[in-house]
Amino acid sequence: MDLQLRLLLDQLFENLEGLDYYAVLGVEQNVDGEAIRRAFYDRAELMHPDRHYNLVDTDLREKLYLVYKRVAEAYRVLGIGETRREYDQQLARGRKRYQADTLKDIPKDPEMSIRNIRARKLYLDAQAALKTGNAQGALLALKMAEALEPDNALVQQAMAEVMQLGGFKR
Repeated sequence: MDLQLRLLLDQLFENLEGLDYYAVLGVEQNVDGEAIRRAFYDRAELMHPDRHYNLVDTDLREKLYLVYKRVAEAYRVLGIGETRREYDQQLARGRKRYQADTLKDIPKDPEMSIRNIRARKLYLDAQAALKTGNAQGALLALKMAEALEPDNALVQQAMAEVMQLGGFKR
């Protein structure tokens, strides 16, 4: 982990409870949705815990995880127009975080239930193959995803749908 990232991580971690979502992502409040998306992906590229799996310092790894979790939360709230408007109203009343009990209602990308990154990529590849009519390519990608994450319901459901769609037999 380079020094610049370490300094950013320390700064965000030390102030995490006092920062609003815009500050967590490093953007101004008046930016558009595309700027929010770019800011999230920039932070995710730097701080995703999977990028730093080899950290031996468990305290640093925990800091990284907590900051990344807040970055993802910020994107989930600010990335959807309706929740962003609600959050802006809450922020005007002094609330730094979106109400935690309603956070569960914010839709997640379904593929986020796939914990293995390679399996998630294969799942997305399968979805792309389906859009182009390539059922066999989709099935192959899903079989590889299933090998990496055998108990994932989303992968199994997608595989069943592709098999039925393509007339494949198990």
